[in-house]
Amino acid sequence: MSASMLSKRLVPMLHLVWKEIQQVRALAVALMVLGALLCLLLWLWGAHSYDVVLVLFPNLFALGAPVLMIGHEEETGTLAWSRTLPIGWLSALISKWLVAVAGLAIAWAISLFFYQFTPSARQYVSSLDLMGAPSYMLSFSLSLLACGFMLSWWLRKPVFTLFVLVALMAAVYMGCFALAEQLWGRRHAADGGVVPLLAVAAAVMAVASVFFARRTWTRPWGRKSTRVARSMEVVVRPYRPTEVVPVVPPGARFALLWQHARQTLPIALPAFVVGTLLALSPLLADRLNPLFVLVPVVAALLLGVSTFLTDNTDGRHRFLAERGFSAWTVWWTRQLIPLAMTGIILVLVIITWSSHSTTSHRQLGEPFVGMLVAMCAAFVSGQFTAMVVQRPTLALLCSPLTFIAMWFATLPLIHIYSGFRFGMWAMLCLGLLVMWLATLRLCRRWLDDWRTVGFYSRAIGWISAAALVAFVGLIGQRWITTPAAMPQWKKQVLATAAALPDGAPQLLFASSAWSSRTPSAIDEMCEAINGPDGAVFSDQTANHLDRYFELLSSLSMYAADEPQEIDAAERRRTEQYAELIEASFNTLERYRDSGRLRYSDFADGIELELVSELSKQQVRDWLGQQRWETFVERLATPEQRREARRRALLLSYQEFARPRESFAGSGDVGNRLLGGYWVMGDQRHIFAWERFRTRRLVDRAVRISLEQLDQPQRMGFGGPRWEAWWDVWEDPHRNAVAEPTRHWHSALDQTVLDLKAQLR
Repeated sequence: MSASMLSKRLVPMLHLVWKEIQQVRALAVALMVLGALLCLLLWLWGAHSYDVVLVLFPNLFALGAPVLMIGHEEETGTLAWSRTLPIGWLSALISKWLVAVAGLAIAWAISLFFYQFTPSARQYVSSLDLMGAPSYMLSFSLSLLACGFMLSWWLRKPVFTLFVLVALMAAVYMGCFALAEQLWGRRHAADGGVVPLLAVAAAVMAVASVFFARRTWTRPWGRKSTRVARSMEVVVRPYRPTEVVPVVPPGARFALLWQHARQTLPIALPAFVVGTLLALSPLLADRLNPLFVLVPVVAALLLGVSTFLTDNTDGRHRFLAERGFSAWTVWWTRQLIPLAMTGIILVLVIITWSSHSTTSHRQLGEPFVGMLVAMCAAFVSGQFTAMVVQRPTLALLCSPLTFIAMWFATLPLIHIYSGFRFGMWAMLCLGLLVMWLATLRLCRRWLDDWRTVGFYSRAIGWISAAALVAFVGLIGQRWITTPAAMPQWKKQVLATAAALPDGAPQLLFASSAWSSRTPSAIDEMCEAINGPDGAVFSDQTANHLDRYFELLSSLSMYAADEPQEIDAAERRRTEQYAELIEASFNTLERYRDSGRLRYSDFADGIELELVSELSKQQVRDWLGQQRWETFVERLATPEQRREARRRALLLSYQEFARPRESFAGSGDVGNRLLGGYWVMGDQRHIFAWERFRTRRLVDRAVRISLEQLDQPQRMGFGGPRWEAWWDVWEDPHRNAVAEPTRHWHSALDQTVLDLKAQLR
């Protein structure tokens, strides 16, 4: 082949390749920008999410490239114009495949290159190996690309093709997985046995795309049969007046609603039906499933995209502007139908979730409210993307990335304020409201097609304003709900605490390893330590006492078999049981004398278990009357217990309020520990206003606790004291085990009084 012949064939092919590159350029730029933003947000949250990034962007390119190459050319008339040129169908097909495969390879190369420099490369490589990477991912992407070309050449309608492509590819993948499971077993199918079946499916769909491409290029489409010729005669019907009044009088608003309904129902109606069925599915299946959370969010996203998506097709928004419709009229007529459908799905989700809720209000609110806010965010981000992005297919592909980026952008706020989610969700909804109303402000420029730098700058500005409103609103809400200062009370309490003697730093502690030895004396069981390890003994006291109680009970049951050996074992266990109670009393007294709130809570927990043991008649018989009375006499009276609690609370608060020197040399606001409790260890305390708020909350909790110590009848479970300490941590899971006054109730006092009344 001569050089001239090669040049004649190569130059048209290069022009075709350049034309196809221009078709997918917008998709590549959008994926790069949104991908960089999403990767940055995921990088801020560690190495647990890079597997999603690795799979997401190349597959989005494989999903959108064939639809843009063929469907967009069909919309703009470029495909019909290309058929008039001296270009063969095979050249057009090869150029599209070359650009698509090269773009997919570049997307995978960038993703893998980026993945190698992330912290998750070593941590999660095993999870990628389980998926059969890279053969699994490449076979799936190629099958997705082949399926896209087949449907695009066949249907040639980009938006409709995109929906059919997702459904067909899901069916192909599930069919291949089911076949692999039947052939090689479920484990082999999950470990990569589906790869050859996906490769075969990709080859079959690629061959089918060649057939549809040849048929589309060489045969005219849209021609109807000529067997029945349509008459060209104009039928003139006389006008007859009627007295029938239409139900809805014709007008501009009704015409716009009708036009938008006809345009969006092919997208909105399937999304509404599927979202409604999945929202009601737990009522039929009597259980919640992951699709109940995922599908309504996706349905809200599609309904949001459908708001302005179809008006971008063929420049319909410019037609509305030329007819003189106001931005407000166009905006609310576009919002009405998708917004009503989304609202119905929201109501159904609320009803379904409420019917399955068996947990408390606080535990119910976190996932439920988060799901509702996610649906609202999906709806707003979808319509914002459809307004900003001009191509409908590109808007559909970018809307999931926009929603994911918006969601991950709020993760710092969600993570920092994990215990205050109701107020945080409310402020996020306020930011979403600002972003939703921003579409009204941008509607005039969208109608006039002013897609200049000012249009995109305004869009970014409104997004920033929505984020600022959410963050500033949350700070304002936190500031408003902060308790008022109590300077006089604080001064008086600190003066009272200054007059109290400080506690001893050394505490006697029964080692948690004592059960592995044979305790013959208290000195052998106990060791002097200094630290929070007392929580181990405090939490395990009940286990140790119950263990010995069961041993002694079992020995008493078999006393008739071998009386001498059983009696000796029972005496030995009884002595060890008494030594354990003695060690518990020693530890309890030293905890109570320490003057620290955390150790005082340990002491109350130990005493509660000791009172429970000493109240048993069997324990009284084993120990003997004299030893039992000695132990009962060592129990603190209610007055002594309240004074010890008051002393621990005052000394702990004095240490908490004492200023300390920071690293910079300036006086900090104070310590972060309250009697051994880490009250400012959350990430939200990096902000000065959160530290200020926590100190005000501690002041209120301490004041309520001191007031209830003076009024024992008010001490009990729940109530103002419990709520005040709950607000200090704002974390129900942590507060359930770390509430400093959880043992402050009158049941312990009454039981101790009943035991002391039995003394001779």
